Amino acid sequence: MTPVTTLPWYKQAPIRYNAAMKRDEQLYTLDEGEEILHQTQHHPIGIVPQVVGIGLVGLLGLVGLIASGPITSALALGIPQFVLALIILGIVGVAGLMTFISIKVYFKSYLIITNQTIIEINQFSLFNRDVSQLSLANVQEVTVQQSGLFARVFDYGSVTLETAGEKANFGFDKTPNPHYVSRVIYDGHERFIETHPEFTDSR
Repeated sequence: MTPVTTLPWYKQAPIRYNAAMKRDEQLYTLDEGEEILHQTQHHPIGIVPQVVGIGLVGLLGLVGLIASGPITSALALGIPQFVLALIILGIVGVAGLMTFISIKVYFKSYLIITNQTIIEINQFSLFNRDVSQLSLANVQEVTVQQSGLFARVFDYGSVTLETAGEKANFGFDKTPNPHYVSRVIYDGHERFIETHPEFTDSR
């Protein structure tokens, strides 16, 4: 059994099969004969709105604190300046912590494609993760959707897999190089069916 590990998005080799992976975190265990074709995380641009939003909230909080006059009033009451500095640092620290957690959670979601299975790992919070698996035999159609100018310019989008039977469809949003990923899935599916003809009649 071989452990699957992950690479940060900036260390991935997305335009090459069987990219070497640094073993820094075990997420999934490969079966005998199973090989990784591709793995990816969400595109980094997807976290930008969250980081900007948290930064704006923190900035507005500081501006409101200064503009409303509580600092002047506190100084007039003789409250030491270092206490006020700690309050301001606390606001900045909370905003920084929220930013760090958001980034950490965002980059803990993965799409892993092997020569047998597609594994989708969705990280919803620091302690809430969902892992789903889909056999390549059950893939019927792969759809790529790129909405908006940014998606085209930065080459990211949603990859949706339509599955056989009543199985729920798989989907991974903000996928880097989505057309390449869809091609990896399609080629992997075709090779799997060629080497496992017993699945042809069961689809």
